[in-house]
Amino acid sequence: MNRLENTTPTPAPKSLPNLVVVGHPNQGKSSIVSTLLQDTTIQIASLPGTTTTSQSYPVQIQGQHLFNLTDTPGFENARKTLAYLQSHDTTADKRLDVIKQFIAEHKSNSSFAHECQILQPIIDGAGILYIVDGSKPYSPSYEAEIEILRWTGRPRMALINPIESSNYITAWQQALSQSFSSTLVFNACFSEFDKHIQLLRTFATIQPDWSTPLNHAADCMTEQRSNRQIEAATIITLALTEMLTTSISKTISQLDDPEPHKQPLKDKLLTKIRDLETTSRNELKSLYNLTTLYIDETDPLTLPDPLTDDIFTESASSIFGLSKSSLITSSAATGAITGGIVDAHTGGTSFLLGTAIGTAIGAGLGFIADQNLAKLDLPLTIQKNIRQNTLTLTAGPIAHINFPHVILSRLLYFHHIIANHNHANRTPITLPSDDNINLTKPAAKDINKFAKQLPKTHGPQKRQALITSLNQTITHLLQNLPIDQANDNTSTTNNIS
Repeated sequence: MNRLENTTPTPAPKSLPNLVVVGHPNQGKSSIVSTLLQDTTIQIASLPGTTTTSQSYPVQIQGQHLFNLTDTPGFENARKTLAYLQSHDTTADKRLDVIKQFIAEHKSNSSFAHECQILQPIIDGAGILYIVDGSKPYSPSYEAEIEILRWTGRPRMALINPIESSNYITAWQQALSQSFSSTLVFNACFSEFDKHIQLLRTFATIQPDWSTPLNHAADCMTEQRSNRQIEAATIITLALTEMLTTSISKTISQLDDPEPHKQPLKDKLLTKIRDLETTSRNELKSLYNLTTLYIDETDPLTLPDPLTDDIFTESASSIFGLSKSSLITSSAATGAITGGIVDAHTGGTSFLLGTAIGTAIGAGLGFIADQNLAKLDLPLTIQKNIRQNTLTLTAGPIAHINFPHVILSRLLYFHHIIANHNHANRTPITLPSDDNINLTKPAAKDINKFAKQLPKTHGPQKRQALITSLNQTITHLLQNLPIDQANDNTSTTNNIS
């Protein structure tokens, strides 16, 4: 499976780019690492001091080691560290030696443990990602940190992480532009995927020696993103296909009264549909390396209320299903398609009567169908076996016209949430529960046609052709979801050369 793969922390090979994430305590450094690694296991906390030692993580896709990220603790004694460096001031070409001397003299001193953890990977050749909180005002207390990083002479880029607001972004940009080659506003929890790619490609311009590997990493991540979308479409297609064909049967004696068995059988069918949706969601979470999501160590991530509602409820139907007017329109179109098939088989001798009848029937079905799945009247058939003296009761498949639209919209929206969820974001997802977020309307005719033809299509080749057509429709829907993306106020400023 294509995914960003992470293993236990390992030393960073010097032949690959290593980006070390540094900054003041509680600026979102570990959140940046978690997001770029696509790893929910990186420990994140609101209190400073969560990270106490530097840890290097390999960034891998399909077993290919692309570059490394190193998480570090926050600066503790930046002013005293800078004072030491300045007291040993020398020519620019000797400053790295002074930093090495500082580490050698202070690595056993707990007062400078964080500074040594920060500086060691830098003098080993890492590039610098300096993180600041754009929701807090700039102050001179940061200048010692910035000056220390300038002393290293390593390529450096500043990331402004607006943790709570973007109130002070402009002031930060003005301050950082004097000491960093580029500044990027990058929200660790809410930045879009394109911004992750932008970060890598921007750093590639800062350090020419890393241009090829970092641009290659960006290309691999983009390809991975595309492959995940293709695989997600397949997961959703197969899930919908199975839900539309699922039935539950039970065989009883002809002497038994079938009535007591009907409702339990229908309940089992609904449970099976719910289980299929859960399985599909888990597959989508696994696809994006989001199998485990935490707010903290004990509380699981909370999904939006509409996605936690049962499928067969009025709220699920009103939020994710087609409206009655849309059902009328789409079912009328489907009826016209069906009627057209009749005309084709009669060579037109029906004088297009098939199309007229099909449209009328389709519109009628759309009109009389209640779009609310909570009022679903499940089909149940009884088949006699005279030789064995038995009755076979079968609940399903569900043929409600709104059923595929509710299911598909829920899975499409769930995928949207997962695909755009940064791994550093450990807070509950919220969504207005009174909005209609049906996502199938652009393809309603095709979906109705598929749902109508699937039970009647026999033979593996014909059936596969029908499923392939649905897969193409779902892929198109995934690529063109009418959902607004959150604006994280991301911008890039190229500064010093």
